[in-house]
Amino acid sequence: MPRKRYSAQTKTAIVEAVKTARNAKKSWAEACVAAQKAGYKGSLGGLEQMIRRADVKTSKHSARKVALKSIGKRGPGRPRIAAGTGGGVSSIEALVNQVVRERVAGPLERAIAVLQSC
Repeated sequence: MPRKRYSAQTKTAIVEAVKTARNAKKSWAEACVAAQKAGYKGSLGGLEQMIRRADVKTSKHSARKVALKSIGKRGPGRPRIAAGTGGGVSSIEALVNQVVRERVAGPLERAIAVLQSC
């Protein structure tokens, strides 16, 4: 079934009627009656979807902003991943050099000292 299209003026009137009703603490059913007076010709569920869709489009958080914000997010309680921390060949090479210095250089210097003392 094709989606019903409303003119921009009618849709704005419908959205405003529903927002006014909902801000006055009225139920969705009462808001639907107000929307029907403004020109809405659909069901209550369709009205809720239309209003939620209209709220998403006008909110300050667009889908792109939300997606960009979540980049680097790892989950609750875990710090964000900093940009550029993926390592690479140079960081692996530095790690290998450090391990070699710690494990080989110390015993090698002790062996040289023993040989020189003899």
